[in-house]
Amino acid sequence: MRSPSLGGNHADCKVLAGYNCTIFAYGQTGTGKTYTMTGDLSEHHGTYSIEAGIIPRTLHRLFHALDAEGSEYSVKVSFIELYNEELRDLLSADDDKKVKLYEENKKVVIQGMEEGLVMSAEDGVNRLRIGNHRRQVAATKCNDLSRYKPLPIQL
Repeated sequence: MRSPSLGGNHADCKVLAGYNCTIFAYGQTGTGKTYTMTGDLSEHHGTYSIEAGIIPRTLHRLFHALDAEGSEYSVKVSFIELYNEELRDLLSADDDKKVKLYEENKKVVIQGMEEGLVMSAEDGVNRLRIGNHRRQVAATKCNDLSRYKPLPIQL
């Protein structure tokens, strides 16, 4: 299934069809995973920077396609960090909140994860900025800026 309004990106098309989709960046420390996913998060004339990563680009394409369809929709985002087999909700105001991952009825459930409703691509990118800031603050507190941390972000 390809969608001309989204440039044929398979994950984008599945999201519009109602499926949850994941793009996971995995690799050695310092190889550019975070930059590939986030890139430059600054706004440029109402859209994303030419250096924007996969997430801001997908948010902009998603909201553009949803607005063009003219139907009702809701978009929720979450931002968790996995490190040393511990999950941390980067959008939660409570740094000590425990998040658990388990399988139930053949579905992956993340208990305790906050999902925030976003009304625009800019709103989603702002939440990404908040999560990145919390991630950097936590790394500074731990003096651990170069540790391996996959960052699942759910749209």
